[in-house]
Amino acid sequence: MLHHAGMTYSLKDGRYNISFECRNLGNELAYDNFRLQKPGRSFNLKLRYFLH
Repeated sequence: MLHHAGMTYSLKDGRYNISFECRNLGNELAYDNFRLQKPGRSFNLKLRYFLH
């Protein structure tokens, strides 16, 4: 069983966004439908800026 978590924070009425996500929190072994091993734990950070 895999667990994922993420959160997003917005500033200035949504003009600036900061997102953080962690996939496979428990670092469990995972396989796809073709029995190939999927990557382990990963961390992602996304910064977004809206132009008007």
